[in-house]
Amino acid sequence: MLSTKALLSLKEFSFLAGLSLRTTTKLIASGELKSIRVGRRRLVPHTELERFAKQDHSTVEANTVHQKKVGR
Repeated sequence: MLSTKALLSLKEFSFLAGLSLRTTTKLIASGELKSIRVGRRRLVPHTELERFAKQDHSTVEANTVHQKKVGR
């Protein structure tokens, strides 16, 4: 039934993509994942699932240099 829906809730998208809800929310906030707002709900078009699965994803750790914090 989920595969026939045009719009997925964040929970549904997360389940189908194998991601946590928190990761899905972060991807939307960063603009990497498109979503729409319908009333109070945030929904992800089903087409985003396929696009997201085909795209290469790098991790934050791979893109940043870790620096030690030095005390005063």
